[in-house]
Amino acid sequence: MSPAVEKHFTIRELAELWGVSVETVRRIFEDNPGVLKISHPVKLVRRRKPRVTLRIPISVAERAHAVLCSTPRSFRRAS
Repeated sequence: MSPAVEKHFTIRELAELWGVSVETVRRIFEDNPGVLKISHPVKLVRRRKPRVTLRIPISVAERAHAVLCSTPRSFRRAS
């Protein structure tokens, strides 16, 4: 299926599905290839930095999930 017509998730949808915060999902996908990025000009948005809406195709979400699941994580124990 073409990435243009496959299902695209919002940041909030993926955060709910994966049980993590919206900011965690944004950090994972902000520089990920294949993510649709829609910029909003600063003059239309009253913020200091431009707002960018992300839409994540299901194929990109699956790829990222597979990488995250296969990457060993080190956890520090509280002393």
